[in-house]
Amino acid sequence: MEERIGLEIVPCTECGNVFGILPNYHQNLKQVGKVFFCPNGHSLTYKNSENKQLKDKLEEATTQLTLNGVRIDQQDKTISNQKGQITKLKKQIT
Repeated sequence: MEERIGLEIVPCTECGNVFGILPNYHQNLKQVGKVFFCPNGHSLTYKNSENKQLKDKLEEATTQLTLNGVRIDQQDKTISNQKGQITKLKKQIT
């Protein structure tokens, strides 16, 4: 009985050598950005790992939410001040 395994093809950016990596190991390398080596000993890495990309997106979204919260607070104060001015004007009219 013959057992087959799938490999993902990876080219070395230094020497151009093409080699295979197990899919689950390759996915892990992409996610965490670990250093790995081609058969000729050149070190390779996925510098902008998937985890880093997701962390950056989360940080950007958190910052945006904070800024939106500040804007809402400022708008609430403006509305409150305007309501006070309207009430003051109404009292002057009557």
